[in-house]
Amino acid sequence: MEKNYLEGVIDTHVHSSPDVRERKMGDIELMEEGVRRGVRGIVIKSHHMPTAARAAIINKMKDEKYAGSRFQMFGGITLNRAVGGLNPYAVETVLEIGGKIVWLPTIDSEFSMKRKGKSGGVVCVRNGKIVSEMVPVLKLVKDYDAALATAHLSPNEIFVVTEAAKNMGIDRIIVSHPESNLVGMTIQQQKRLAEEYGAFME
Repeated sequence: MEKNYLEGVIDTHVHSSPDVRERKMGDIELMEEGVRRGVRGIVIKSHHMPTAARAAIINKMKDEKYAGSRFQMFGGITLNRAVGGLNPYAVETVLEIGGKIVWLPTIDSEFSMKRKGKSGGVVCVRNGKIVSEMVPVLKLVKDYDAALATAHLSPNEIFVVTEAAKNMGIDRIIVSHPESNLVGMTIQQQKRLAEEYGAFME
């Protein structure tokens, strides 16, 4: 019999529909497949909208249909311009309803905009330090014992944010897809983040 490599897995980064872009699977299909394969949990992510409320609805459906399954869906918020960027009010609302991850800017990060030849974007780091708007966001992540994900920041920005987050007592720091061309982090940089700050490489 073929081994089920997904049993017990928690996937921290799945883009599902409804979304602005077409996605391979919707939230309901994702839950059905997760239950079928014995997946422990899935965190759904969107570049444009919070996902914690969607996850709560799916979990209610799952409990009614598959009462014996341990599967859970989780959500969070990505701090792009659609939610106001570094918006602590949006962050607190999502964490209050059970959000588990706060992703820093992805498609709207200053680094991503520069890579696309555009100016502007949501700024997280300036002159080697986090911007003041980051402080209440990080405080909320700490207070709600959530995870912080570095999203589409540059490697240098990731080090600055990780150090600031660690100094504020945040234990769960996820370096988002570090080897992808969206971030471009070296193996040595990843090792340093893991060894010096206890960050998790996604």
